Amino acid sequence: IALLTLGIGGVLVRNSIMLSLEERRRQPAIVGALGGSRGLLVGGTVIEMVLLGAVGGLIGVGAGVALAGPVSGGLDEISREVAGIPLEIHVPASAAVVGILLGIGVAILSAIGPARRAVRIDVAAELASRGRREEAGRAGSRALIALAAGIVAAGAAVIQVSTVEAGIERWRATLAPIGFLVLTLGSVLLVSTVVPWLLVVLERRVTFRRAASRLALSNLRREPRRSAVMALALGFAMGVGFITASFTASITEAIEDALNGNFKGVQVSSIDPNNSAGNEARLGPELLGSLEDLPGVASIDRAAFVVLGNEAGKLIGVEAYTDVWDGLLTAAGRFSRADLAAGQVAIGPALARDLGIGPGDRLTLATPSREVSLPVMAVMFSGNFGGRSVRMSHDLLLDLYGEQAPVSVIANPEPGVTEAELMRTIETAELAPGLFVERYQEVLDRNAKEVASQLSTFDAIQRGLLVMSFVAVLSTLLLVGIQRRREFGMLAAVGMTPQELRRMVLTEAGIVAVLGVVVTGGAALIMYWGLNAIVPVIIGWKDPFVVDVGAYGIYSAVAIATALVAALYPSIRAGRVEVLEALRYE
Repeated sequence: IALLTLGIGGVLVRNSIMLSLEERRRQPAIVGALGGSRGLLVGGTVIEMVLLGAVGGLIGVGAGVALAGPVSGGLDEISREVAGIPLEIHVPASAAVVGILLGIGVAILSAIGPARRAVRIDVAAELASRGRREEAGRAGSRALIALAAGIVAAGAAVIQVSTVEAGIERWRATLAPIGFLVLTLGSVLLVSTVVPWLLVVLERRVTFRRAASRLALSNLRREPRRSAVMALALGFAMGVGFITASFTASITEAIEDALNGNFKGVQVSSIDPNNSAGNEARLGPELLGSLEDLPGVASIDRAAFVVLGNEAGKLIGVEAYTDVWDGLLTAAGRFSRADLAAGQVAIGPALARDLGIGPGDRLTLATPSREVSLPVMAVMFSGNFGGRSVRMSHDLLLDLYGEQAPVSVIANPEPGVTEAELMRTIETAELAPGLFVERYQEVLDRNAKEVASQLSTFDAIQRGLLVMSFVAVLSTLLLVGIQRRREFGMLAAVGMTPQELRRMVLTEAGIVAVLGVVVTGGAALIMYWGLNAIVPVIIGWKDPFVVDVGAYGIYSAVAIATALVAALYPSIRAGRVEVLEALRYE
């Protein structure tokens, strides 16, 4: 996302420079006529952009600080719940320096091309207002499309290889993010080449009844680079929202699949049980005894957790459950209740990778009295404890580490007792103040809410990309409007009304927005597949591939509306063209 944002930002800076140079294009001609060198003309523009880049970088640091709040919101909520520690935003001086240097670097790289082009002018023609300049480019060729598709395919192949057995071999885990980066860059290139090619196809195959619409399509086709930039900015603003929504739906469905058929009672916990294995707010033996004695309670399912180690990045989480749920997915080996009861363990992918062990090997764990060596039967898909988890039988955990007070338990109802009745019984008993008592749907809703909170980072980024796409469309259409001033004047002279001129500009924005969300929708789907594939390697969990079609429709509509709103002012300027002045412009 950072690379994509910098790339689009660089194109916006380039558009702004070209817009500025077009508005004062006679100035370089005057300087040239007075003997100014090309170095002076290029250097003056570059120095101007260095100053603007430094100011822009500093403003960007301020905007980053403002955005850091909502971006870190999900992590802040977790840290408050787990450790009671709020996250605060700290801005070191190095961040401001890096921001300013990035602003300057992007500005210089974006300014060199337009500045060099500006000095290659016909001085006499420019002073006589005859210096017409064309910015048309060649549409995306099939060779470029094939190259982009090849890069996407290469990234997908690397992802396929790197995610075998959740990447428990180190070299696979190293390849996974590289494959995703290649896939993403290839997707961006694919969009930027397919959109211009589609414009050519549309112009040949589609006939609009209105002249304004035909001219709009022709104008977009003649300027493929700018059309691709607008499509990318709009499309990826939609794409980030679509990917985030689909990823959230995927995790939620995984949680629902785990609960279905396994969660049959009422959950009772001392605090919000998510991310709380290291918390000391536990359910004591007296409370558990009272809970088990309540009428309607058939049994209690318990969970036990022990955290081993004292060095960050090397902690190991040991977990055990009295009721072993169905549906545990394994990356390598086979998980068996019988083998679990016999003393074998299943480990998370990160722990398997760090220790270089797998099914058939032995895992050494420290206990209060000695070290034990346990046979490993499987590597499980699990993100608990950052993938550094060990699953063993409840009896074995008690034997090695003693009785562990649980954070939460599940109270199973007796035959004929409903969950609602059992929940009322537990709440009426008032076993302890502040107990969390939840049924299936409440547990599912709370987990879904927490997932959405943790992914709120990408929602904030998506809003930022929407703002960037608005600026991309606005600046591009303003630049095009200045360069087409004579064209607008000629169209008005032959009878095109101001309303039709406005409609032409709005149609351009609408066409490029629709193409952007359609083509980028396919690219976003590919990127989401890649993200879903590498999640087991990066996080540990394996989630189903769920596509949120509704989110695609919503974010597409928002992107198209953003393009049309951004095109309003350029369209108004086009409709107000002064015919005689425009015809004299070039």
